[in-house]
Amino acid sequence: MRRIIISTIYLIVVTISAFGQNEIESPLTQLNKTIDFEFCNPRTQTPPTIGVSAMRRADGGSFVPGVYIKAVEDAGGVPVVIPVTTDGVKLRKLLDNIDGLLLTGGDDVDPTYYGEKKLNSTVLIDVVRDTFDLSLARLASNMNIPILGICRGMQVLNIAFGGTLYQDLPTQKKSQIQHKPTTKRDKVCQTTSIFAGTKLAELLGVSDTLAINSYHHQSVKKVASEFKISAVAPDGVIEAIEAYPYRRILAVQWHPEALTQNYPAMRNLFTFIVDEAKKFKHAKELHKNMLSIDTHTDTPLNFVLVIGFDFGKR
Repeated sequence: MRRIIISTIYLIVVTISAFGQNEIESPLTQLNKTIDFEFCNPRTQTPPTIGVSAMRRADGGSFVPGVYIKAVEDAGGVPVVIPVTTDGVKLRKLLDNIDGLLLTGGDDVDPTYYGEKKLNSTVLIDVVRDTFDLSLARLASNMNIPILGICRGMQVLNIAFGGTLYQDLPTQKKSQIQHKPTTKRDKVCQTTSIFAGTKLAELLGVSDTLAINSYHHQSVKKVASEFKISAVAPDGVIEAIEAYPYRRILAVQWHPEALTQNYPAMRNLFTFIVDEAKKFKHAKELHKNMLSIDTHTDTPLNFVLVIGFDFGKR
């Protein structure tokens, strides 16, 4: 009898223990449920994909600072790093799968791309990165992908459309303003004047002076015909350009990605590229089920270039 009682108690304890184990889900089980019921829910609208151009390490590897990724994520986009490559076929394939493009910052651009020789030893050139960025700018524009350029990204866009740069700003355009200060990038260090009536003024909610964190060695000199100036520093250095209303392209010389946490207005620049990407994504989906017989370039149509065609005057 005693053995029966002990056995019964043991069975009850084991059963209760097993029941408790079933009730308390493991972290993996919880994650799998989230994946199955939320991540894979066909009713969930997919946010737009924003391609973020990578920078290049000395060993040839690609990387993107986390602040760019976080700024895109916080704005509601899905950031996808585009690794540095000079293979145009691969770049075209990558661009086929994004809805917006963010051209990041970096070092100088080879002056031969705008018809000049290297000025001095301060001009730091990465031929591979130049080919990569300029190819991205041209291909993305041909495909009418919305573009946001930051720092070097603004310079690349200007060159791609036929503009030029100051190669060495300190010697070619002397100023009391330090355009490459030693302060941290998450702090503002100078001001810029935002032009009223521009897309930039609309996005930032200002049409006068704005505090920024500009860090650059080169800057836009001759503005490409496709763009208009939307902001300048007190010394006349161009701090922003845009192609509105004809193209969904906007670029700034400063680094808004480093200011989004402390200066909320800067988030609007990333909201801009995500919102434009949403429209582009929707237009692409429409084109999958319709036949276009016109030559409009305000929808996701691939523009076939003719050799010798002036990219900037298209």
